[in-house]
Amino acid sequence: MDIRYLHKIFISLILSLIIISPAYSQSDITAKEIINQRIEELSAKTDMEFDFSEIYEHFLELYEHPININTADAEELRTLLFLNDNQIAILIDARNKNGGFQTIYELKELDGFYINLLKDIEPFITFDKTEKKEKLQLSRMLKYGKNQVIVRYGRVLEDQKGYAPISDQELAANPNRR
Repeated sequence: MDIRYLHKIFISLILSLIIISPAYSQSDITAKEIINQRIEELSAKTDMEFDFSEIYEHFLELYEHPININTADAEELRTLLFLNDNQIAILIDARNKNGGFQTIYELKELDGFYINLLKDIEPFITFDKTEKKEKLQLSRMLKYGKNQVIVRYGRVLEDQKGYAPISDQELAANPNRR
């Protein structure tokens, strides 16, 4: 084989990788970007003032542990923050009548569920038929749970003046001494 032919193939492969890699990285959206987009959409829909760090942590938790639409109750569905009470009631009613949902496209058929709403909630929901209940174990809580331990210790090395014994005469002369 001619070395110039191999050189042309190598150059074309390198150029194709350079051209394809930016296009691939633009389609790869991270959880942080999704959550930031949802927070922006939510803040545009409401005039309320709220703490963005708490909302971010809330959506990050929902992203890591999505809500199962087929088993969630009304309170869990309210935590999505995009659904109103009427939409939640419609969703639960349709789920009870039809026995659950398999895809997000089935939600589009419900009253009040439009395509933009479904795009907003899609990263935070799942459609499992049954929710597996695992036994609560300390080892699993320590391994998979989000835990914080805060310890505070204080010790006074000297006896403080207020606890030192005083005579009755001094107490009578200065009643606020203790």
